Amino acid sequence: GVTYTALYEHVALATATLYAAVSNKNAVTGIDNVNVPSRQPTITFADYVTDIPVGEARALRNFFRQTAGNDWTTKTNWLSTTTAADWFRVTVSGGNVTQFQPYSNNLIGSVGSEIVTSLPSLFLFRAYTNASLICNFSLADLSASMTNLALYDTSSTITGALADLPASMTDLAIYSTSSIITGGAVAITATGFIAIQLQST
Repeated sequence: GVTYTALYEHVALATATLYAAVSNKNAVTGIDNVNVPSRQPTITFADYVTDIPVGEARALRNFFRQTAGNDWTTKTNWLSTTTAADWFRVTVSGGNVTQFQPYSNNLIGSVGSEIVTSLPSLFLFRAYTNASLICNFSLADLSASMTNLALYDTSSTITGALADLPASMTDLAIYSTSSIITGGAVAITATGFIAIQLQST
């Protein structure tokens, strides 16, 4: 019944250093367990991040896992320090993730809406020039604070109507993806749009 904590998730499980979570056991047992065959359930590193809410830390952790984070070109400090603001291209302000820019970083895999819905203060998300990255979500999933979304030169599928864009949006670039924008209209004079780029979609 001892629960272990993998403090360095980016190291292969077979060689990861495991620490017994013996203090305050009731507080950590059963939270966000990951079942690994022939191993004890693991409380993940995201639960120990100190500068953002645990839900945001888990969303970033899941993004790392789903996009082959171990193979990123640069992954400095990812899942190895308890301060998310130290993680490569993550910006934290006021206790929340506000910017995430994993562009041109060999992201490989598929992610859903969690990366935008679980980061309510995220206003800038740039993951462009990752040819094997597949983001699948709707414009309606974007947080109300979103101002800049750049997913061009990815294999993403972005659905929805331009009318679903947050009123704060100023820059949308999703060309060269499998984007599907259907119906509606956006009042660009009201939103203060600087650029909207949808070519080659």
